[in-house]
Amino acid sequence: MWYRIVFAVLVAGALCVWLSATLSAQANDLIFPGDENWDPNIGSLVLTHTVHSLAFDQGYLYLGEGFGDGNKHIRRWDGANWQSIAANVDGSVLALVTAADGKLYAGGYFTQTGSCNPCKRVAVWDGTGWSPVGNTITGEVTALAIHDNKLYAGVFYEYPNPSRIKRWDGTGWINEPITDTISEFVSHPNGLFAAGKKIVIDEDSGDQITFPSLRVKRNDGWHDLGSGFANSNSNSLFSLAFYPSTVFTPTVGGDFIEPPRYLLTWSENGWTSIGKPDDDVLALAADSCGGLYVGGEFRKIENENYPFLAYYDGTDWHSLGDSFSPLPPSIEVLRFYHGYLAVGGVFTQTLGSQKHRNIALWIGRDCHSIAASGVYTFYAWRQPVVIEIATPGNLAQIRVQRFNRNHSAADEITHPNLRTGVYWQIEGLDSSGNAASGMVYTLTLPTVGFTPDAKDKICHYTNLAWDCAASRYDATRKTITRGGLTSFSDFTVGNDVGPTAVRVTAIHSQPARSSLMLIIGIITGALWIGSRRLHRRGSQAD
Repeated sequence: MWYRIVFAVLVAGALCVWLSATLSAQANDLIFPGDENWDPNIGSLVLTHTVHSLAFDQGYLYLGEGFGDGNKHIRRWDGANWQSIAANVDGSVLALVTAADGKLYAGGYFTQTGSCNPCKRVAVWDGTGWSPVGNTITGEVTALAIHDNKLYAGVFYEYPNPSRIKRWDGTGWINEPITDTISEFVSHPNGLFAAGKKIVIDEDSGDQITFPSLRVKRNDGWHDLGSGFANSNSNSLFSLAFYPSTVFTPTVGGDFIEPPRYLLTWSENGWTSIGKPDDDVLALAADSCGGLYVGGEFRKIENENYPFLAYYDGTDWHSLGDSFSPLPPSIEVLRFYHGYLAVGGVFTQTLGSQKHRNIALWIGRDCHSIAASGVYTFYAWRQPVVIEIATPGNLAQIRVQRFNRNHSAADEITHPNLRTGVYWQIEGLDSSGNAASGMVYTLTLPTVGFTPDAKDKICHYTNLAWDCAASRYDATRKTITRGGLTSFSDFTVGNDVGPTAVRVTAIHSQPARSSLMLIIGIITGALWIGSRRLHRRGSQAD
């Protein structure tokens, strides 16, 4: 009877393996893309100046040119083409910020922007032309922010005025009582945060000593958060972000070396190191998924190669900088907006035969917390993904990652119509971070590279097969919609897959398919053992 016991154990174990693999395949974390997610069109602009400033709004990506010979430009990109909105800028553009009313503010070390000759240090673009924002600032404007509907400027030096932060009241600049040099502002529900450096005089030697500075303005005034750096051999904070972005956790990067160097985040126990990069961190950007983009002049993080630009998902680091040169490039500024990451600095990015100078655009993850039924838009800046939740079940978060490549299970022979060059991995999580259940939703995806018609479908990959269907399409907006969905995984758009819903089996090896093959192998082995046992008993009986 022993072979029957072995047979039962093997089959039960195989089923457990298959079930575990199936569930894990449905609840996998988002995969990290490769170089295909860098935009190939953004680098059509040949830049010879350093890019120090970037900003997004609903229609455009804005770029300010910095150090380099000759006049600079302020430019905007509409997703296909670059346009100069300020030529003949006679100094570096070091800061850009967009306002809720659609205006763009620029700051730097200039006295004119385009045809606006009186535009000195700070100027505003209203969509058609430039206007000055006061003309009383004489120092270099290094940072701009809009907080509580007020414009703030960080000023490098303005003799004899000691104030380094100024607030625009609509008619003039008001001095704030801060003498620190500001590298970056971040507007946050907990206040306006300002990162930079301060200079103190050594009482014994009379020498000037530079320390990192981090301050926050709340209703009751400015507060110093940089006391942890007071006794260090440090220098400056260059970058500031909130990671995770959902809670009060300021994270700073710079060229400081004590306490732990270059990249720190705040916790209950004070400043804590993240990643331990081996050189300066010049730029930070938190995404909508609780992750952090880090840029600078480093080569390694945690003694592993993550050159110049990396992403931290809260557990693992991922490299984005392998396509950047020369050595060392310098990532100076990062801006995240609805899943898109703009990268500026001094670098050449090589993607196949294409080379981009000083500007790059990455398509990363985009996430939303789910509180109730409703419409949630991902990648709202370009080619949005729209999920309309009818029944939320236990959904707490939806995470989406777009991939600018064909899905591995859409091969040329059996699924040529699914090879449309893009797919999306969509993950629904409950409040514990596990795969959510009980939801019913409608999904709308963009068609990339073709105009949809009645034969085009949204195809859902469910471990062993593609399931293709559609509720409607919109040829004007170039979208396809599918309702009645109850689970998340990978989706693509099928071009001309037929007039009705179809189910096409995938032949590529996936986790669940691999486990199914394991079952078949184990059961076959168990049956062979049993047959051999029966054969021996029959031989003995003879």
